[in-house]
Amino acid sequence: MPAAFEKFVLSWLATVAIVQLKASGFAEYETICRIHLVPAFGDTPIEGITPARVQEFVADKIAGGLSPRTVANHLHVLRRVLDYAVTCGLVSDNAASTIALPRQQRTEMRFLTPAQLRLMVDATTPSWRLLTATAALCGLRKGEQLALRFTDISIEDRTIRISKSVRNGVVTTPKTAASIGAIPLPDSLVPLLEERRCKAPDPQALVFCRADGSYLPDHLPNRVLAAALRMACLPQVRWHDLRHSWVVAHLQAGTDIPTLQRLGRWKSADTLLSVYAHVLRAAGGEAAARLDELLSKEG
Repeated sequence: MPAAFEKFVLSWLATVAIVQLKASGFAEYETICRIHLVPAFGDTPIEGITPARVQEFVADKIAGGLSPRTVANHLHVLRRVLDYAVTCGLVSDNAASTIALPRQQRTEMRFLTPAQLRLMVDATTPSWRLLTATAALCGLRKGEQLALRFTDISIEDRTIRISKSVRNGVVTTPKTAASIGAIPLPDSLVPLLEERRCKAPDPQALVFCRADGSYLPDHLPNRVLAAALRMACLPQVRWHDLRHSWVVAHLQAGTDIPTLQRLGRWKSADTLLSVYAHVLRAAGGEAAARLDELLSKEG
């Protein structure tokens, strides 16, 4: 009897995806399968899923208002499911391998200037000021920041150790192996950290947590940031844009690429160079102007 997609995808999640993916990635894949893929292909035999059916699925999702990037994520999961169907010998080809996706428009990077970052931090509710200040001054990803415990921070050595990330309450390793490491702790964060640590009864407590000590929900930093931006009369940006702002501030301050790569914990400088190319051009212009000014001085 032909295997129905729903039964097959449940088996794939339980035996393959759960082994290959981090807990946070598995949760995301399971959600995509349950909410989007199974309703579209549930009773269809695996061999009955044709390129035309998959293309229709893509078109329906776009027509329903989902972004091209979101639909591309759904298609990526479907491809992995059907790749396994090929491996199992249920079909000879992956019906999702040659599907056309709408062009994804590259959105312009949004960031705050160093002066705006300071206004944003100052406008943050005092109880959450350490949260926004750490993002602005250290460039941590949200999951890395929400996973921090006081044992990860050495005020004496002025370092923050990044070894974990959390998403929707699920703790995993950070984004890549290069993301694991120690970064400098800015002096300006020390008073805020000491104040917060004095209020934590457990020395191993989370730095940022609910009243009961559990992990903060992923959406809470977004709300804290939005409120601070409104209070400071600044443009609304996403939480991850604080990391962009941190990078831009470093580049404007003259931080060299190898150093910034280490601080930001990217695997290579390629991502840094491609994502921030336009900022690098501007920073290069400022460097040229400084050199011109230096060489033009008399005496």
